[in-house]
Amino acid sequence: MINVLVVLAIAAPSPNMEERRVYVKPKVDHRVKVIRPYRPWLRALAWCESTNRPWAVDPSGTYFGLYQFDVQTWYSVGGRGMPNQASRREQSYRAVILRQRRGTAPWPVCG
Repeated sequence: MINVLVVLAIAAPSPNMEERRVYVKPKVDHRVKVIRPYRPWLRALAWCESTNRPWAVDPSGTYFGLYQFDVQTWYSVGGRGMPNQASRREQSYRAVILRQRRGTAPWPVCG
C-alpha cells in the first residue's frame, strides 16, 4: 500500500496587492446572429425539404441535409465535407448565405 501526502500551500495576498476583476465576455458564435432573423423561414424550409432531419439524403443521392443542398452548392457557400454530416447550425448558416445570394430560387417548391 502506498501512502501519498498532498500539501496545499495558499499564499496570503500582500497588503500592496490590489484586487482586480476581469470581465470576460462570453464567446458567441457569429452564426447565431446571422441565423436569428431567418429562424421562422428556416424551420418551415427544413420541415418541407427534409422533415427536419439534418442527416437526410434524397433517394437519388444528389441532395443532402436539412435544406437538401447539392455538393457543389454546399461548397459554393463555404461548406466543408458533406452537408448531411454538418451540424444543424452550420447547415442553417449556409442556407442563409445561399438565400442572401440567390433568394429562394434554390428551393423552388419549399422556398
